[in-house]
Amino acid sequence: MPGLFGSDTLRATAAKRPASPSGWLTRQALVEQSRTEQKKAADEDLLRTMAARMALALEAAQIGVWEWDFAAHKLAWDARMYEIYGIEAGTPIDSDRWRQAVHPEDLDQASGVFARAEQQGLQGKHQFRIVHPSKGVRFIETAEQLVLDGAGRPIACIGIDQDVTERRRAEDAMRQRQAELERLTLTDALTGVGNRRKLDEDIAREVSRVRRYGGKLSFLIADVDHFKIVNDTFGHEIGDSVLRTVAQALHANVRDTDLVARYGGDEFCVVMPGTGRSDAQAVAKRIQARLEQTIAPSLGKAVHVSMGVAQLEDDESADSLLHRADRALLRAKKKGRNRVVSDVCSGRRAETVHDGEASRAVAIAHTAPRFKAPLPMNVAKSWLEGGTAWFATMAACDPACPPPFN
Repeated sequence: MPGLFGSDTLRATAAKRPASPSGWLTRQALVEQSRTEQKKAADEDLLRTMAARMALALEAAQIGVWEWDFAAHKLAWDARMYEIYGIEAGTPIDSDRWRQAVHPEDLDQASGVFARAEQQGLQGKHQFRIVHPSKGVRFIETAEQLVLDGAGRPIACIGIDQDVTERRRAEDAMRQRQAELERLTLTDALTGVGNRRKLDEDIAREVSRVRRYGGKLSFLIADVDHFKIVNDTFGHEIGDSVLRTVAQALHANVRDTDLVARYGGDEFCVVMPGTGRSDAQAVAKRIQARLEQTIAPSLGKAVHVSMGVAQLEDDESADSLLHRADRALLRAKKKGRNRVVSDVCSGRRAETVHDGEASRAVAIAHTAPRFKAPLPMNVAKSWLEGGTAWFATMAACDPACPPPFN
């Protein structure tokens, strides 16, 4: 009776496998050979599974696969690529036929992908447009991967194309909605100019820019004269119309780089980058003249405004600039309204410029005397004119009261 090592099966197996030095396979060699075959079969099964999954993913995503042979200048497509481009399956395809399908405005960008990949080894993801025979303009997203030879040189490029038109349109629509929402949050609903948030953002940015790069920055604040009377007499609807008229006049007389914003109530502001005080004052006068020549339709007469102007000084904050412009506006109101007043701050002195004529109006408290009682008219006049006569009477006055107009 034949034993295990004399069985026909073992002899047949031994004849197919390498033998041990003595001419017979050892038990260990048989076990290792069996494991190798099992691993190979498992790897083949895994590859088949992965290929099936990849094909399913490509089909579900409607992705086409292509290959470009650099040496042969040959382009190969799968069936999905023909469908994406609207070309009948099986039609001979080459670079010229592909170029005919690409949107003329995107041709240089799209065709440059292959040249850059071949010459510079670039690869990545890109988008371009094609003209589909029945669907019109479509957005295509392509991703490519280089194939290298043994020396590391690119010999081919394989890639995938996907029609992303609907996704692109949805993304564009979302960006437009976001931009519109952002615009609404920075716009005054009544007048259409910037709101207080927009003003705060822009003036902070412009002050920072001047600090970093130098230059000029001026700020104008305008207030509608007797606006409360307009509201009380004609109603808020007419008042709203007046505010829109003022906003339009401001916007029409400044540059695109200037910001017009509603400061609050009946006050408006203009931020003027790269503009000095004198030029800002000229802009204010132009706005004022425009309003004086414009009859507000709902009011039946021209609208008058008072305006204050200030230029950013060295190391000054945005809050300080706004405060000085507001201070100039108050002076314009006190001096009779419907006029422009500029606040000039230089070192330790401050001056008010009214309609281009300078008159000293404010002095720093610690450099000027303080009086308990009002100054005599002749002394006050001398002080305002910058004279020195008031020094002679300073001892007779109590330093508890500040100079006039402080």
